[in-house]
Amino acid sequence: MALCSLPTTCSRLSVKYAHLNRVRIAYETFGDPAAPTLLLIMGLGAQMLVWPDALCRHLASQGFHVVRFDNRDIGLSSKIDGINTNLTLNLIRKKFGLALSAPYNLEDMAQDAAELLDHLNIKRAHIAGASMGGMIAQVLAANHPERVISLSLIMTSSGFSAMPTFSPRLALSLIRKQTFQNRDLLYQHKIKLIRAIGSTSYPAPEAELLSRLSRVIERCDNDAPGTRRQTTAMMVTGRLDRFQNKIFCPTQVLHGDEDQLIRAAQGREVAQRIRGASYELIQGMGHDFPTPLLARISRLLRQHAQQYQNIHHLVGTKY
Repeated sequence: MALCSLPTTCSRLSVKYAHLNRVRIAYETFGDPAAPTLLLIMGLGAQMLVWPDALCRHLASQGFHVVRFDNRDIGLSSKIDGINTNLTLNLIRKKFGLALSAPYNLEDMAQDAAELLDHLNIKRAHIAGASMGGMIAQVLAANHPERVISLSLIMTSSGFSAMPTFSPRLALSLIRKQTFQNRDLLYQHKIKLIRAIGSTSYPAPEAELLSRLSRVIERCDNDAPGTRRQTTAMMVTGRLDRFQNKIFCPTQVLHGDEDQLIRAAQGREVAQRIRGASYELIQGMGHDFPTPLLARISRLLRQHAQQYQNIHHLVGTKY
């Protein structure tokens, strides 16, 4: 799902574009391109900027080539325009086991990630996915095991079942159609949503949120249609059991005990379903990246990736 920590800077000058088979993907990189790559996959309706700049820079300083990107239909990546999805109808059809209508699914989004690696001439990478990005990362690891060295899954679940694995009330507030008379009302709505799904132990100051939101909205002020199409992509993909059974790479699952959107039990279930996966519960973390917890999150990502990077180097594997 959408996360609520946004970066402190935003510049189109640092954005690059990969023209893939079907879409154009906007991406940014941090660190030495010759270093091991850590590919960051973001969640529902969230631009790549939701991966905090400070986190990306710190991981780069620790010896990683960090790549973050806008998923299709969000931010500066290609929009699948002209296709309207009826979420209510699809929910009804899902409930009765009927076929759903969707312009793409999570396998297509995972293919985007694999093709972005091709564009960057990267054979294998460490993958970290947050929320829906964690679902995409699971599909990527299952469908393209040769591309994934290690997997870190943050605040995610085992996909969309007949009964949603996330809070219906909060999920509806993310995807329902709404109009606002002015920019101030839009900001107030988004801040209220951020507070609802984010950490209560480490709330960001409102002035900071306003600054961050302004930069994201300036970059792309209408991600709502893409968010609804991405929701349909999750629905049509459904449960991820068939993908989890094919994941053999080293996997860690990180989840916050204050996550109100995707409960910590859902993250624990992911860890139980993937062979050998570890599970780390982070106290005070909601469905966001609280600034006071970035050092811990960075350490967990770094240690997990470096552990298996070193093992692969010992056996002579090149990336």
